[in-house]
Amino acid sequence: MKPASILFSFCLLAVFAGCKTANTGTFLCNPNLSRWQGTNQAQVVSRSIMTIFPYRDRLYVSGGEWNANTGPCPIFSIDPETGAFTNEYTAGTETVWYYRPASDGSLYVPGVDIKEGSKTHAPLFRRDPDGVWTNLNIVPKGRIAELGGQGYSMHTWDTVCWKGKVFTAGYGIGIGPEGTTEKMKEGTPGLTDARLRYSFMDTNGQERVQQVYRRFYSFFPFEDALYCFPGALTRTNINSRLEIEQWRYNEETGVFDCATNSLDKVCPGYRLPMFSVFWHATPIRDRVLFIAGPESQRCPPGFLYSASHADGMVQSEKIDLGKRVHAACLSAYEDKVGVLAYTRNKEKIENTIWETRDGANFQKAMVFESPYPPSAFTKHKGTYYFAIGATRFNANRVGKDSGGIYKLTPRGFWK
Repeated sequence: MKPASILFSFCLLAVFAGCKTANTGTFLCNPNLSRWQGTNQAQVVSRSIMTIFPYRDRLYVSGGEWNANTGPCPIFSIDPETGAFTNEYTAGTETVWYYRPASDGSLYVPGVDIKEGSKTHAPLFRRDPDGVWTNLNIVPKGRIAELGGQGYSMHTWDTVCWKGKVFTAGYGIGIGPEGTTEKMKEGTPGLTDARLRYSFMDTNGQERVQQVYRRFYSFFPFEDALYCFPGALTRTNINSRLEIEQWRYNEETGVFDCATNSLDKVCPGYRLPMFSVFWHATPIRDRVLFIAGPESQRCPPGFLYSASHADGMVQSEKIDLGKRVHAACLSAYEDKVGVLAYTRNKEKIENTIWETRDGANFQKAMVFESPYPPSAFTKHKGTYYFAIGATRFNANRVGKDSGGIYKLTPRGFWK
């Protein structure tokens, strides 16, 4: 397979090639500051946004932090012109990562960690086209005794709508028709153990085996196949290769079949830690784009990959966006997928938005500065929007700016 190519196309921005005034952002709003107002690390990180999702001429955002249990989480819809926002619904989950559209025009939101005691606690939420929100306690329990009474519904790290069905990813996979309020079918009926085997060498040179949780984090929705990956690697012994379980939906049997894939095939050129996640998996044509990085409370800066599949196995190409450049987030809009990547340059963050129509060839669309790394972005009706994020490593510096959403004002282009 040929390496994916980067096409440098400056489009209309080329007229600014000699201009040293960078694009900047105009503040739009910070709805999460109305929910998480504190100055401690948990509150600052909770304001950070992982997805800005355009839906029915509004921008949808939320926040939360599932390690510190800062839910429930308001679902804010924003007027993209004025910045006026509305709390449409308060979801009984500790954090919100993704928004997943369905074929009937509704919107699904996975509940990453259910908020016990909340009147809307659920592993899954849906917004109907008429604006009605529903908390859906329909994820199956599964057969893993270790998980106790909640079973698979304890966490929903990802959700996807594919060929008229909705799928949930937690400690197992749930399957049901779009729009259902009935209990979903168990998509991984053979699972009786919540853990994977990972062999490693300790500091004394002795081989050790650790049992790590199998947490299903990422659906890869190709046009003709659906895969799901856990957020942990496997290795049967210290001399064997790093591998990852690959679960593929079998349309004939209606459940997922498990195979083992080489990490070098799924994530070539990147040595991932034991707990690793494929973040923001986004389909485009016959490919799926994703960011590979360590397990975290939200997508960390990582490396961009373009995945395809053949003979029942996923294979990927690493996309080279430049030296010291980190992919931060992905967003689908128009007929494209955009990638926001950044690099640190002294006291400022230099951000670049790349766009692709086929998942293989990328064009540089926008360059802009920000005081801190962005955590999310999108494009709506010709205007780019981005959000300032915070992690536990920079929360003290970002402070009240965490969660702020900006409209990009094109004032020039870096030379």
